Amino acid sequence: MNGTINGRPYIILNKNMTAERIRTTIVHELAHLFYQWPEDMDDKECEKYTTQIVGAFMISKSYMIRKLGIQRKAVTRDMCLVCHKYGIALSLLVVRAVQSRIITDSIAKKFFYT
Repeated sequence: MNGTINGRPYIILNKNMTAERIRTTIVHELAHLFYQWPEDMDDKECEKYTTQIVGAFMISKSYMIRKLGIQRKAVTRDMCLVCHKYGIALSLLVVRAVQSRIITDSIAKKFFYT
C-alpha cells in the first residue's frame, strides 16, 4: 500500500513477506507514486500497466528467455532460483513469462488458482 501524509510519500510493507516479494512490492508501489494515471482509468487496468512497468524494470524479456527458455509447459521449481537470483517475486516472474510468451495465460491461471 502507498500514499502520502502531509505531501510525503509512504509505502507500507508486510514484514512476513520474502525478500523477493518485499523488493517487488517496493518497486510496484514506487511505480504507483511516480506515474500519473488518467482519472478515468479503472483500478484493474492501472494495476496491469503498473505490473508491466515493474516487470520490465526488474527483469528484461531477453533475460527471461535466457533463463527460462523460449517456451515452457508449466511453472516449475527452477523458476524460484531465477526469482532469488534477480530478487523478484514468483508471481511477478509468472506474469513476465506470460508477457514474454514463455508460458500461456492458461498455465499462469493454473499457477495462480492452485
